[in-house]
Amino acid sequence: MVSSPVESAPNGKVSQRLGRAQDIIRLLEDGGCCIRLGPPPPASPAATRFSPEEFDRCFGDVDAAGVGTGETISGDVVAGSRRLVTVCGYYIGTEFIDVQACPARGVVEGFGVAPDNYLGVAEAIVMLGTALMKELPGKHAALRGGGWGVGDAGRMVAADTIGMIGLGNVGRAPARRLA
Repeated sequence: MVSSPVESAPNGKVSQRLGRAQDIIRLLEDGGCCIRLGPPPPASPAATRFSPEEFDRCFGDVDAAGVGTGETISGDVVAGSRRLVTVCGYYIGTEFIDVQACPARGVVEGFGVAPDNYLGVAEAIVMLGTALMKELPGKHAALRGGGWGVGDAGRMVAADTIGMIGLGNVGRAPARRLA
């Protein structure tokens, strides 16, 4: 019988740009991973373009990296990563991860809409829809112009039917808030 070598737990880093970083870390640790927070985000919300050296310093010893919006994983970064086997962007889209370089190096890239994203969209839908029903743009314009009253004071939300097209994650979330 051949014995297999004992493997150590996967190492990973999770971006501090993620609103739920601590929750994600807890879930991964519960799954047996050794997880640390990535580098602190810059003071401005500008994109972070890691140089291969910065990525190696921050992520060189990890098997997986969970990156946030604006944290760019270029082809040079992927090529220079010693242990990286997966990188996951917790946002919609692929503009920040080089999707040609990853498979060429055997790195699996993943993208997922974190609840932070679609729940924030859902709350914006409800808030902006309510603002329109209450005629807030007209009221705001009247106040900015030195006036007070407006011709249409708006409608009650409770008396109206709200139509939804599509009930995926984004569609279900405002429906729950409006129910």
